[in-house]
Amino acid sequence: MACLTRRQFLSRSCATTGTALAKAMPLSLIVLGALFWGSSAGSQALESTAKEKSDLLARIPGATLLVGYPDDLWLTSGNDTIRVKGNGYRDEGWLPSISADGRILAAARITETYPNQLIPLTLDTQKMDEEGVPHGELKFDRGEISISPDGSKLACSRHNGSASWNLRILDLQTGRISLGPETRDEPGSEITWSPDGRRIAFEMAHVIYILDLESRAITQIGIGHSPAWSPSGEWIAFVGQIPQEKKGAPTGCVAAKCYKPGDDAVSVMKTDGTQICILMTFHSYIHGVAPVWSPDSKTLLINKSRNAEIDSFDIYLLDLATGKRTRIFKNTKPVYAWVKSD
Repeated sequence: MACLTRRQFLSRSCATTGTALAKAMPLSLIVLGALFWGSSAGSQALESTAKEKSDLLARIPGATLLVGYPDDLWLTSGNDTIRVKGNGYRDEGWLPSISADGRILAAARITETYPNQLIPLTLDTQKMDEEGVPHGELKFDRGEISISPDGSKLACSRHNGSASWNLRILDLQTGRISLGPETRDEPGSEITWSPDGRRIAFEMAHVIYILDLESRAITQIGIGHSPAWSPSGEWIAFVGQIPQEKKGAPTGCVAAKCYKPGDDAVSVMKTDGTQICILMTFHSYIHGVAPVWSPDSKTLLINKSRNAEIDSFDIYLLDLATGKRTRIFKNTKPVYAWVKSD
């Protein structure tokens, strides 16, 4: 899969497997869902500066990473490590996120006021001695949260307490809440913003959609889950099953396409659903984190679950110019975001 440039690698390699999947979908037909995934082995791991195995944290020179678990978040930058205060709820049902400049971090916590519900909160990473700002208007018992790239809006998929779910977008400057589509089923594992903050990609029933926040139009773009929008705006990375040429057992079918159970892959596609390209294959269903883009959109970090019982991960670096993958950390905590360091 090696090519001369990243653009050539993506355009040439993906053109053969890409199909135009984009089509408008009425809100009444949307059903939400989730999937599990896993991956295969890799190469040498880099040494960590941590003294204890239980404290291993991924570090990349010239990069700031958001790592850890929902109740134990850290920012690593070179040899500097900062623990995030204010969060305190461990649950794989939601994941933290951070603005493109690394300034505003979105997390969640349980409070005494709402002991059975999560409260989204935003934290200023330059004021780490503060507890963060809670947003009780978005409280939920289950759901997802995601901060916009510029840190001005907070998206939340929320269970409404009866038989429905919907997306809510909070403007952190005005306090205004706008509502997205409402469905009867639980959402997938990721919400990801376009770089300009005008669109959101999310997964429902193993299908990835884009919501335009201005027109409220929803478009289906692909089959998979755990989408991640590239900082360049061109691509969406995601996890999905590998298509099968023939129908028949043992296969699973989604949206009239059939897949081999137990085989997943990290893939990319254009934001209109074209030029789908498989980058890295997996061989088991293990719950994981969405692919993490580098700030220049040239590289992906892949979290591969190593030991589900203790939530340890191997971290792979995938070079999009060459297709080469390298395991850069092993037996560590997951990476949620990669922010450019000053």
